[in-house]
Amino acid sequence: MNLTIKEDPCCLSPNTVAGYLGETVTISCSYPEEFERNTKLFYKWTGEDFLEVIDTTVTLMDRFSISDDRRSKVLRVRISDVREDDGGVYYCGAEERMGSISYKSFFTEIQLQVSEGKETTATASTTASVRTTATGKTPAAFEEHFTFSMIITACACVALLLIGGSAITYYKLRCEKTQESSFIRKRSGTNEMVGEWV
Repeated sequence: MNLTIKEDPCCLSPNTVAGYLGETVTISCSYPEEFERNTKLFYKWTGEDFLEVIDTTVTLMDRFSISDDRRSKVLRVRISDVREDDGGVYYCGAEERMGSISYKSFFTEIQLQVSEGKETTATASTTASVRTTATGKTPAAFEEHFTFSMIITACACVALLLIGGSAITYYKLRCEKTQESSFIRKRSGTNEMVGEWV
């Protein structure tokens, strides 16, 4: 028995892909030309065994979908609604059948790293979504609306303070004037009484 090992430049090094919780990630694997017509496989390494996730005989399985671009020789697997336990080591492979015997060849190793934060990563293709606030505005529009509201609120507070201050000043002056006129009346009344006694 002769064992021949061939290296293909498409599949020499493992790839690292970043995935973000709740989003969609696309994993791409280039494969050797010899596997062009074969059934393609996508497996996860559990630490003890290879677990088949999906293959090209079934294009959609739960949150996983698979497509085979034979022209560019690229296998693509999309994982939607990425979860924490989706992280780990995956392998792209192909199945070969020779009569009643079949065997599987793995040609690319992918390390999927799942995190909470969202960063721009060249190795990850994620589904972008514009987040909107409860008012239906984008974050920039909401911030602009919030700033405008704050300015109006501040102006209203200043106006109320000025009106309140003016009212207090007017009331104080009026009280002082009333007290002064009352004092003058009392004084003049005292003088009159003093004049009568003399």
